[in-house]
Amino acid sequence: MKRLIVSALVACAAMSGAASAETIESWFGYTLTVTDANGASRFHFNEDGSYTMIPASGASVSGAWAVQGAQICLTPVGQAQACYPLEAGHAVGDAWTVATGEGQSATVALSAGR
Repeated sequence: MKRLIVSALVACAAMSGAASAETIESWFGYTLTVTDANGASRFHFNEDGSYTMIPASGASVSGAWAVQGAQICLTPVGQAQACYPLEAGHAVGDAWTVATGEGQSATVALSAGR
């Protein structure tokens, strides 16, 4: 399960947009879907600095997010914080591919609604 979370977090971070809270704010109310070899995970980022990830297994994982310099840092409840570089932003309706860091790739999509 931890590998799935880390893989999804890496892919999520890779789609994070420019290093500013303004870019992150544009995600509120939307769903980020990360699909890799483990299935699809959905992310919901909230204005209060919290997020929820719902992996293919359906067992949701909650945590906190923060932009720190040119990185997005995600801290799942009960786990250590992990920070990832931010890349160019994406708009609702976009889908793109990112490397997961394990020689694999994931497809990321930003869609309207939760």
